[in-house]
Amino acid sequence: MLPPPPSYPSHFTTINFCSLDYLLPKLIFEAAAEVAEIERMLPLADNDEEVRRLAQSCLDMKREHLRTLQDVAAGNSPAPNQAHAVVHEGHEGH
Repeated sequence: MLPPPPSYPSHFTTINFCSLDYLLPKLIFEAAAEVAEIERMLPLADNDEEVRRLAQSCLDMKREHLRTLQDVAAGNSPAPNQAHAVVHEGHEGH
């Protein structure tokens, strides 16, 4: 069984009144680390189909958030549903 996801990274709680140019690379780094961690842990769920399905769903969502952040960093506007998903990620605890 996979352990519960970690809490919101506390090192982001000290970042106030900063530009997106400053924050975006940090968000991309954090999102990439989350994807890598889930990918590393996914094989641990091989014996439980429901856990594997949920972990895969979480991984797919994290990958989509990472792509959206990378698109924004590259100067591409994300689709409206992609922007909504990234904004609400921290509020939903995913």
